[in-house]
Amino acid sequence: AARLFGGLAQAGNTSAQFSLALMYFQGIGVTRDPTRGWELLNRSATGGNTAAMVELGARFESGHGAEPNYAMAMSWYRKAGAAGDPVGSYNLAAMYARGAGVAGDAVRAWAWFRVAEKSGSLAAKEQLESLRLRMTEGQLDAARQLAERLRDAPEL
Repeated sequence: AARLFGGLAQAGNTSAQFSLALMYFQGIGVTRDPTRGWELLNRSATGGNTAAMVELGARFESGHGAEPNYAMAMSWYRKAGAAGDPVGSYNLAAMYARGAGVAGDAVRAWAWFRVAEKSGSLAAKEQLESLRLRMTEGQLDAARQLAERLRDAPEL
């Protein structure tokens, strides 16, 4: 598998780059090489693979052996969400809801959970209801407006 993915990855196939990156991180079918994993994961994400964007976000959020980099995590989640990935939108919303790396922001959290829901996330629907119960009408109106703007310009 590594040989097949390697050839496809060299040819620019972002799915192969993503799969091979995970293999290098875990040492499955190849000698474990986190540096090579990061390189391939970054190449895949930069090439538009939303699963790779989400994985990069998760690795930056958790720190994976280093200090977490919340700004980078949010950036990759935002890119994935802007590309229509419900997990990226959900994870970004969760960071806003928890105040991970930013001040807690119920309005942005609700708006990104709404984007995630519209992209197919069932879990986002539960989060929307939970947040709604803790928000004022003014906050909800602002969140709905932001969600509409995000639909048209998700890079916000």
